[in-house]
Parts: sequence; structure tokens; C-alpha cells
Amino acid sequence: MSLLAAPPSALALLGAVTCGWSGNGCPRLLYAVALLAVLLSFMVGLRAFFGLDETTQLFHQTAFHWFSAGSLRVDMGFTFDRLSGR
Repeated sequence: MSLLAAPPSALALLGAVTCGWSGNGCPRLLYAVALLAVLLSFMVGLRAFFGLDETTQLFHQTAFHWFSAGSLRVDMGFTFDRLSGR
């Protein structure tokens, strides 16, 4: 999975975990990591927004499979359609 195909929530979570594990050692680095996570999430949203045109009805990217129970399959992903984007 490429970086820009990752769901924005996964990028924000990665940034939060990195900042949490870093502690207070280097505040400038923490600011950079937090800003980069938000910037990358915004770029993914823009990619999805401008990727929708008249022929594309839905943008869906699955991050990972969470669990299954019988015929039920629950995945973590990002779905963006024309109604939510425009």
C-alpha cells in the first residue's frame, strides 16, 4: 500500500503514536511529525476529492481486515463518494 493510498485516519494515528512514544525529548521534532501527519491526511483527502469525476462514483481504500464472524467481514478503510465530496 502506498503512502497516499492509506486512509487519513491511519496517518493521523501513526503521527499520534510517534509523538506519544517520543515523549518530550525534542519538541520541534514532535511538532514536525504532528504537522506532517495532518498534511499527509489532507493530501489523501484531496486525492480522493479530485479523483472523483462523472464516471467514478466511489473511492474506497481498505487499510486492513479487522475481524470476521461467520459471513460478516469487518474491514478498516476509507470510503468517499460524490455526496460526501461535492
